[in-house]
Amino acid sequence: MHDFTRNLNWCLKHGHLTISDMARWFGRPRATVHEWVRRERGPIGAGAHTALKKGWKLCTAIRLKEGFPVPIDLNKWDRARYMNLLGEGKLERARLFASRAAEQRVADRLRQERRPAKTAGVRKRRKAAGVAASI
Repeated sequence: MHDFTRNLNWCLKHGHLTISDMARWFGRPRATVHEWVRRERGPIGAGAHTALKKGWKLCTAIRLKEGFPVPIDLNKWDRARYMNLLGEGKLERARLFASRAAEQRVADRLRQERRPAKTAGVRKRRKAAGVAASI
């Protein structure tokens, strides 16, 4: 197995990441990262060196627990934003975003609980559709 692939699989397991999370970290399409992880291919071309460096940086961040594992209470949109911030190297903003996102969800839940329950409306019976057209 390629060293790069082995490192990515380790990151998936210990960082509790998805392939989409890693795609956001690397700033690459999901299909590309899928090839790296599942088909054991390494990065090639002009951006290969950058991808290798970002891969090592991801492993180091997970080992040092710098923003990882990703908070489990984030929904998929907040998780995407969180990973984008981490991938850009903005650890403090990502942590702040995660804490505010969680507070916002709690506030939304409380607002939902305070709302009065919707009453069931009275439904009118509809006449059969077979009404003859007037001449």
